Amino acid sequence: MFDDVLTAKEWAGLSMRPPIEQVIKGAVNFLLGRLYIPTEEGVRVDGQTIEQLGLNMEPINWGDLECVEVQKSGDQYIATVGEVGPDARSLISYLEDWLTEWGWPVEVKTEW
Repeated sequence: MFDDVLTAKEWAGLSMRPPIEQVIKGAVNFLLGRLYIPTEEGVRVDGQTIEQLGLNMEPINWGDLECVEVQKSGDQYIATVGEVGPDARSLISYLEDWLTEWGWPVEVKTEW
Protein backbone atom coordinates (compact mmCIF):
# COMPACT_ATOMS: atom_id res chain seq x y z
CA MET A 1 0.00 0.00 0.00
CA PHE A 2 1.82 3.15 1.23
CA ASP A 3 5.14 3.31 3.06
CA ASP A 4 3.46 4.63 6.22
CA VAL A 5 0.44 2.34 6.20
CA LEU A 6 0.13 -1.40 6.71
CA THR A 7 -3.14 -3.26 6.65
CA ALA A 8 -3.65 -5.91 9.33
CA LYS A 9 -3.24 -8.59 6.64
CA GLU A 10 0.05 -7.09 5.41
CA TRP A 11 1.30 -6.80 8.99
CA ALA A 12 0.42 -10.44 9.73
CA GLY A 13 2.47 -11.55 6.72
CA LEU A 14 5.67 -9.86 7.89
CA SER A 15 8.41 -11.94 9.45
CA MET A 16 9.64 -8.95 11.50
CA ARG A 17 6.54 -7.13 12.73
CA PRO A 18 6.66 -3.63 14.18
CA PRO A 19 4.46 -3.10 17.24
CA ILE A 20 0.77 -2.88 16.33
CA GLU A 21 0.46 0.38 18.27
CA GLN A 22 3.16 1.94 16.09
CA VAL A 23 1.47 0.72 12.90
CA ILE A 24 -1.94 2.04 13.95
CA LYS A 25 -0.48 5.40 14.98
CA GLY A 26 1.19 5.67 11.58
CA ALA A 27 -2.07 4.82 9.82
CA VAL A 28 -4.00 7.44 11.80
CA ASN A 29 -1.38 10.10 11.11
CA PHE A 30 -1.37 9.15 7.43
CA LEU A 31 -5.15 9.65 7.29
CA LEU A 32 -4.86 12.98 9.10
CA GLY A 33 -2.13 14.05 6.67
CA ARG A 34 -4.51 13.42 3.76
CA LEU A 35 -6.59 16.36 5.04
CA TYR A 36 -3.84 18.81 4.04
CA ILE A 37 -2.30 19.88 0.74
CA PRO A 38 1.21 21.16 0.08
CA THR A 39 1.83 24.81 -0.71
CA GLU A 40 4.94 26.92 -1.31
CA GLU A 41 4.77 27.96 2.36
CA GLY A 42 4.34 24.42 3.69
CA VAL A 43 0.88 22.88 3.97
CA ARG A 44 -2.68 24.05 4.42
CA VAL A 45 -5.97 22.37 5.13
CA ASP A 46 -7.61 20.98 1.99
CA GLY A 47 -10.90 22.86 2.16
CA GLN A 48 -12.58 20.72 -0.49
CA THR A 49 -11.78 17.46 1.29
CA ILE A 50 -12.74 18.92 4.66
CA GLU A 51 -16.11 19.99 3.31
CA GLN A 52 -16.73 16.65 1.55
CA LEU A 53 -16.08 14.78 4.80
CA GLY A 54 -18.23 17.19 6.83
CA LEU A 55 -15.30 18.32 8.97
CA ASN A 56 -15.58 22.06 8.27
CA MET A 57 -17.75 22.78 11.33
CA GLU A 58 -16.09 20.38 13.78
CA PRO A 59 -13.96 21.50 16.76
CA ILE A 60 -10.51 20.75 15.35
CA ASN A 61 -7.22 22.61 15.85
CA TRP A 62 -5.86 22.17 12.33
CA GLY A 63 -2.46 23.56 13.32
CA ASP A 64 -1.53 20.68 15.64
CA LEU A 65 -3.60 17.65 14.66
CA GLU A 66 -2.02 14.24 15.34
CA CYS A 67 -2.43 10.83 16.90
CA VAL A 68 -0.75 11.15 20.27
CA GLU A 69 -1.19 7.63 21.63
CA VAL A 70 -2.40 4.10 20.82
CA GLN A 71 -3.11 1.61 23.60
CA LYS A 72 -4.46 -1.92 23.66
CA SER A 73 -7.81 -2.29 25.43
CA GLY A 74 -9.17 -5.84 25.47
CA ASP A 75 -9.64 -7.05 21.89
CA GLN A 76 -9.23 -3.60 20.36
CA TYR A 77 -6.99 -0.57 20.38
CA ILE A 78 -7.72 3.00 21.44
CA ALA A 79 -6.16 5.69 19.26
CA THR A 80 -6.16 9.13 20.85
CA VAL A 81 -6.09 12.14 18.54
CA GLY A 82 -5.04 15.40 20.12
CA GLU A 83 -6.37 18.88 19.41
CA VAL A 84 -9.90 17.70 18.63
CA GLY A 85 -13.09 18.23 20.61
CA PRO A 86 -15.05 15.19 21.80
CA ASP A 87 -18.00 15.87 19.51
CA ALA A 88 -16.02 15.72 16.24
CA ARG A 89 -18.04 12.70 15.08
CA SER A 90 -17.25 13.08 11.37
CA LEU A 91 -13.50 13.01 11.98
CA ILE A 92 -13.84 10.04 14.32
CA SER A 93 -15.96 8.18 11.74
CA TYR A 94 -13.52 8.99 8.92
CA LEU A 95 -10.63 7.50 10.91
CA GLU A 96 -12.50 4.49 12.30
CA ASP A 97 -14.01 3.60 8.92
CA TRP A 98 -10.60 3.48 7.21
CA LEU A 99 -8.93 1.64 10.08
CA THR A 100 -11.71 -0.95 9.99
CA GLU A 101 -11.34 -1.22 6.20
CA TRP A 102 -7.66 -1.96 6.74
CA GLY A 103 -8.48 -4.65 9.33
CA TRP A 104 -7.55 -2.79 12.53
CA PRO A 105 -9.97 -2.99 15.50
CA VAL A 106 -9.64 0.61 16.67
CA GLU A 107 -11.79 3.04 18.59
CA VAL A 108 -10.76 6.67 18.10
CA LYS A 109 -10.94 9.06 21.03
CA THR A 110 -10.21 12.76 20.95
CA GLU A 111 -8.78 15.23 23.42
CA TRP A 112 -7.85 18.88 23.58
